[in-house]
Amino acid sequence: RFCSAVYHIISSRNAPTIISNRIPTRILVTTTIAVAKMSSSSELKPGQKFPTPTPGFGDRVFYETLLRQRPESLMAQEWCVLYGVLPLEEAAKMHKRVTKTKARIKAGGGASRSNSPAPPKSKKRKVKVLNDDGDADLGTSGPERVGSAVI
Repeated sequence: RFCSAVYHIISSRNAPTIISNRIPTRILVTTTIAVAKMSSSSELKPGQKFPTPTPGFGDRVFYETLLRQRPESLMAQEWCVLYGVLPLEEAAKMHKRVTKTKARIKAGGGASRSNSPAPPKSKKRKVKVLNDDGDADLGTSGPERVGSAVI
């Protein structure tokens, strides 16, 4: 069911006002509830911009696992900070690290942390085949050709 009036959704002091015509009622209610939950700044962690998803949410499981397996992953660090899934002290440290790295990338420095040159590539040896008779069972001459059956 659609509401034909113009609705205003006003959240906290930093969020913009959303004005729209013909918003489905359930979307309006869901958005208002999410905005109301996010409105108190005491619940937000450093760098958090979105509500914290539930522990079974697929994205949360993916990014938390990625952060555990590859702690240097900027993508996982940024997502965990934006959604506030880390503990308070860890979130503060991670937020500083993410903002520094993003500033360095924006300045053109890249995301890599190491200044050491890449390790030298090992040369692969080519193997020469001296006598390749092929597979004797796959001959194509005579009555026993490939694809024909002898009974």
